[in-house]
Amino acid sequence: MPIAFQRHGWLRGEHHSSWSPIIPGRKKNHMQSPADLWSNIANNLAGNRSDAKLGDAVALTFEQICAILDNRTDEEELALSISLSLRNMDISVEQIAEFYHEQLVDLMAAGFTEGRHAGTSEDQTLFSHVHSFFLHLGAARDYLAALIEAKPTRRRMSDWLRDASALRNHFIHSRPYGSRYFERFGRIVPVAPKVGLYRYMRPVVIEDNADADVLDVIAYHYKRATDLFYSLAEASGRDISMLRLTDKDIR
Repeated sequence: MPIAFQRHGWLRGEHHSSWSPIIPGRKKNHMQSPADLWSNIANNLAGNRSDAKLGDAVALTFEQICAILDNRTDEEELALSISLSLRNMDISVEQIAEFYHEQLVDLMAAGFTEGRHAGTSEDQTLFSHVHSFFLHLGAARDYLAALIEAKPTRRRMSDWLRDASALRNHFIHSRPYGSRYFERFGRIVPVAPKVGLYRYMRPVVIEDNADADVLDVIAYHYKRATDLFYSLAEASGRDISMLRLTDKDIR
């Protein structure tokens, strides 16, 4: 099940990695994520507000530049907050996927291909990233609600978003993921054993149902969330284009 494109690279000895979720219903061009679009909205609003005030930035101190750029409108502040929350959500999913990959490799190397359950000291990182995913999903939802509230309109929470919010409240306020003993052990399951294809699975207990895999659950909500925030950025009526530098911008 594809979740995202991940690009790695090195520049002057510095490693960089970018994560672009695959947006449901879009057959091509997944380069810009929902976080990118909301960041573009915030940056373009900032440019419209601050370009004249910045003028010749060379004559301004660093503190003066920061004060101008941080003097955001409510809409600009909320768009930036949505972007940062979505970026944090991306990082959480990326780290969970990385954990799955490492566990699959490690357990297969140890010969755990017969459904044996295993837990390691690294599991705490999984618990942390699962918690972070729901935390940042809830934050993005709340910032979006505040932005909509600033523009009075009729609205109703969708069934999916209601379910996601309930799950978020469960893991944030009722109990953290990993507190159930059954959630502390993962296993390898065969997908196509004749060709050596296996996948890693880690259970999550939801309302006494322990059949679900935590990455499957998160991927489902992640895809719905990315589709929602991407579509809303496009429908916002704001400028979602990337920053473009002209000759006069380069000195």
